[in-house]
Amino acid sequence: MAQTPWYQRALKWAGLVLVGALAVGAALDALGNSISLVSLRVAVYSTAVIVPVWLLTELAAAVVGISWGAQGGSRILLRSLGPRIRLGIVGALALLWLPQLGRLLPSDPSIPNLQVELRNRTMSELEVATRGEFVLWLPTALYDGAPRIGGKMTIVPLPKTADIGSDFKVASGSSVRCSVTFLNPKRFVGMLEGEEADGSLVIQTSGGTRISPNFPFSFTVVGKEYLEWVIEDR
Repeated sequence: MAQTPWYQRALKWAGLVLVGALAVGAALDALGNSISLVSLRVAVYSTAVIVPVWLLTELAAAVVGISWGAQGGSRILLRSLGPRIRLGIVGALALLWLPQLGRLLPSDPSIPNLQVELRNRTMSELEVATRGEFVLWLPTALYDGAPRIGGKMTIVPLPKTADIGSDFKVASGSSVRCSVTFLNPKRFVGMLEGEEADGSLVIQTSGGTRISPNFPFSFTVVGKEYLEWVIEDR
């Protein structure tokens, strides 16, 4: 029985590798990581290798033919790569360039979650509502009468032990780390980039309404630092 040409065996293994790569790419896409993993440089370099090799192979098949081992040990002369191989190559190129196109599409503005260390220094246990309010103080010399923008936010303990709309408890003398999500980020993201405003949080507790200390509303604080919020007896 005649042995299949080395390039046929190589293409067979390359096809298996491609199938595995496509499967991994699909898994990464499901996790939302393909855009960050496939950079523009990787796409350009890979395309610069794949396309010339593809075109040269098509030219060689059309001009001189490619000897190919068939079933039964016989050999045939290929004059074309065929639709399956071409679709596989197109699929590989699509895997490289679709994430790049995704980067060009406008994305919804987002604000990182604010991390809060909520400390209960009162004499009793506090029940904290997970839905609260957020106040953005616009740049001004004085806070009295300063212009401000109000919005909604949610605050949940970490790890999450309370659903949105319910309450969570903070024992007297203890602290809980929480994550604050700002709702309607389109309204505030411009001020976050400007780094000129301050913010404060307003929550409802079993001890009444509580307002947090002011914090710089900027990317250097929101999403990167913990806001320490001490609640004491009035």
